[in-house]
Amino acid sequence: MSETQNLFESSISESTVDEVLAAMRDPPQMSRDKWPQIANLFRELVLNVHTEHRLSSMNTRTKLDKTLKPLLHDVASLRRRIGDDELHWMNKLLSVAALDIYDKSTKSTDSYDATRYVSPNDVLENTEGAVRDFERLLNHLCDMIEQFDRVDPGEYYTWIGSAGSEREMYIRGEVTPHFRKGGGIGPDTIAIRRIAEIYEYAFDRPFAITSLEGKPRYENERGEFDARNVRPVGLARYSGPGIEFSCAAIKALQLDGFFSAYAQDRLMPEKKQAEDQLEPRDWKRESALMERRISHVHLINRIGDIWRNDSKRRKKGTEKR
Repeated sequence: MSETQNLFESSISESTVDEVLAAMRDPPQMSRDKWPQIANLFRELVLNVHTEHRLSSMNTRTKLDKTLKPLLHDVASLRRRIGDDELHWMNKLLSVAALDIYDKSTKSTDSYDATRYVSPNDVLENTEGAVRDFERLLNHLCDMIEQFDRVDPGEYYTWIGSAGSEREMYIRGEVTPHFRKGGGIGPDTIAIRRIAEIYEYAFDRPFAITSLEGKPRYENERGEFDARNVRPVGLARYSGPGIEFSCAAIKALQLDGFFSAYAQDRLMPEKKQAEDQLEPRDWKRESALMERRISHVHLINRIGDIWRNDSKRRKKGTEKR
């Protein structure tokens, strides 16, 4: 996380809880002694969303799996060939080639081309040492990936934070975006999951979102949009205390940008595809951190859609077990 994000995270306090409750029309009763812990949970929420956002912009595991083992095989083969004296019969020719390089470099007018004479034996010895070091690095990288795969995806944040030193925490934080496998959920879904947990802790009741689809008032308003052949973009499809708490928390914690940026690939797939072709792969990351605002109705519908889809996803996952 950036310094600015750390400063904001540390500014979250019990007054933030006040701000969230004040934004709700009729919040359920909450015990005052829970406020310090809720403030802590809000800080963890911000950390989790920003961390997941950073991780989701990198998806190199597939490429790493395809590259690492063939590369390791090639490097090991080269190291064995040099180390087993297979190339020593070429010493005479290598000696002549090295001398020719030196001779040409001394005649060059470009000082960059100037070089010293290196005997073939030194070339082979230095190359073998460098290849051996590279092979050791690749093997260690394989070991790191194997250890990482034992970590449950839901525990990545805990695993990074539980490192024994700042250096180890840095190492874990740097490798996680590259080691983790695809198919992860987005920062906006992470946010709603955490908000639901905070809601249930705060109010001692299940987190729920009410769908307005099928309700007479909603259907009447939807009919008016349809009659004008206009998309009902200004029509909220969900309601309830869960929605109010989620909207208030997202705005108080300045997470609006994530819901705006991560909605683009769902609402405008054609535009998203074009942007992927024209811009860097991390365009979504930059967009989310630009503090882009999202309309209140759009935010309501995003929260409701995320919660409904995530509930279906988790239900499927439970049925497969």
